[in-house]
Amino acid sequence: MIHSKSIILETALTEPMRVLVFASSSPETPPNFLKTATELGELLAKEGHVCVNGGGNIGGMGALNTACTENGGKIVTVIHKRWVLDGEEFESETGESIVVEGPDLAERKRKLIEGASCIVALPGGFGTLDELFDATCLKQLGFIEDLPICLVNVDGYWDPVLSQLGAGKRANLIRKGASDLIHAEPTARKALDFCASKVALSRPAQPETNLAQTKSARSTFKLVKALAMLPVILLCYTWLFFKTVNLLMQLGGEVSDSGSGTTTLPWYVEFFGLIGVLLFACKNLK
Repeated sequence: MIHSKSIILETALTEPMRVLVFASSSPETPPNFLKTATELGELLAKEGHVCVNGGGNIGGMGALNTACTENGGKIVTVIHKRWVLDGEEFESETGESIVVEGPDLAERKRKLIEGASCIVALPGGFGTLDELFDATCLKQLGFIEDLPICLVNVDGYWDPVLSQLGAGKRANLIRKGASDLIHAEPTARKALDFCASKVALSRPAQPETNLAQTKSARSTFKLVKALAMLPVILLCYTWLFFKTVNLLMQLGGEVSDSGSGTTTLPWYVEFFGLIGVLLFACKNLK
């Protein structure tokens, strides 16, 4: 028997996850399984993650979609045209629905896993098992090597599967150990935390570098701006200086009424000096 250990989320996510959820579509899904599906839907909505699933409106998928939608979450459903015609599609005004066609479910499974950050598998029947083992096979073959897969092992539902994977490894029929391919947690909360920790570690850790680059760019911009404004500032001060000198000379009687004795400035000094004074006044009046 393979036992799972709880993983403490040590690395914070910088952006929401796209969580692919496999769940039952049976109307006879046990209440405790429905409760866990509801809990997961609420968690995904409240934490801002995108809930991707097969689009069913009953069973585990129905409970998941209802809880996520009612709590303001975003859902993306991928459903085969066959079930749309049968009226088994979960309908949401805010969610996104992708309808696929084909002679089987291969295209649907491909669309489900496309762009997923992680996979969470709730208890389910043949459809869930098919999706789970298809994804596990892809992971072992390296097609989705970094994609975390976590089972929500409600009441030990997944214990036989984990045991069988262990048996396959011991018989050298499975190259990787079960823990390298699939993880299991007893609750939706712990399963989501496990996935978040794995996704956070796989994403590039560049916030500090980007912050330093941003600060450096801002400092450079400020320096260039200051240098560009320096001539205007000098002209402004020159204009103010000569205007002040001329005013003092007039008050002291050193300048005649005709203006002789005053210092005449070039037109561009007069122009930019006046503009500088107006800009300074407008800035301080805000």
